[in-house]
Amino acid sequence: MPGLNLIYERLQKPVSKLEITALAREVVLSGHQQIHELIQAINGNKKRDLRLAWLLENIIIPSPQLHQQFALPIADKYLVVQDSSVMRILGKILAETCLPEERYDELYVHALEIIESEHDVAAKVHAARIAAAIAQQYPELFGELMPLLENEVQKNSVAFQKVVEKIKRQYKNSID
Repeated sequence: MPGLNLIYERLQKPVSKLEITALAREVVLSGHQQIHELIQAINGNKKRDLRLAWLLENIIIPSPQLHQQFALPIADKYLVVQDSSVMRILGKILAETCLPEERYDELYVHALEIIESEHDVAAKVHAARIAAAIAQQYPELFGELMPLLENEVQKNSVAFQKVVEKIKRQYKNSID
């Protein structure tokens, strides 16, 4: 089982998908405390943070038993991270696993801010997915979310447009 220093050392240089996947398996086997420490280690070092986020994606998303346990620390980190690439990966983890109810308000507001920002489109896609997931729980939020998404569709890529189309279908189903 790799220690944290060994993990950090391995992440200092470029790593392949195969290497990240293997390292993710090792971390899962070594215990959950290490996962918490990896989340906390995201601290503004762009290259290392990106690789840490990618490692966390490969640890948490494929492991349903970890979704609930790490939703809150991932959400807390997502709310403070500044880098679009790291934000995109943490947003993907949240959008594809579960959102902590105790952070719905903050996550929703943050997602709207990202959607309207100059962040990269992938970060906006996952922010839209997060906002829509929360709006599914509180359908009155769709009244605010839908016009914002419609306004942003023309400014963004086909991927963003596809996510907005899916959210529109969710919205229609929620009012039917």
